[in-house]
Amino acid sequence: MNHICRISLGVLLGCMILGPASAQSLEDAAIRKTQEKDLDSARANLTRDCGNIDVKVDWDSWKAGGYSDSHNNTVARACISAVNRVAGMCQTGADKDVKAAVQKGVTAILCHGGGPAWPTEATIALKGKTLDYTASLTSKPGDVKTYLMKNLKP
Repeated sequence: MNHICRISLGVLLGCMILGPASAQSLEDAAIRKTQEKDLDSARANLTRDCGNIDVKVDWDSWKAGGYSDSHNNTVARACISAVNRVAGMCQTGADKDVKAAVQKGVTAILCHGGGPAWPTEATIALKGKTLDYTASLTSKPGDVKTYLMKNLKP
């Protein structure tokens, strides 16, 4: 409750002092910070399993569609879906060639918004060594493993 009150008070003060646009920026920043924290566990697992792969969110691309919906779908959940699929390719017991291909071929995951809605899958592209994952809050998770196996050389 205190957390909600602090955000609301901050937004209220932002409206009074800085105007509505700045208050929205404060609210966006608070939401992004919370969702970045939600991603931290998936980032830690990815680092443990695959090594140093950077995970970034293109927050501006999510803004138009919103950062969450009434069904508890969030940007963090959409991005975690991609991160966990990559991490799964490197976990103990995974094929050594697959793990090596991911470790050599992927240095970053960039999670974009504005992707297709359910029942369509999120889109996946490998741009250099960055896995671009474009989803919406309701996209079906893309088949990251199949895509990477097809596009990475073990």
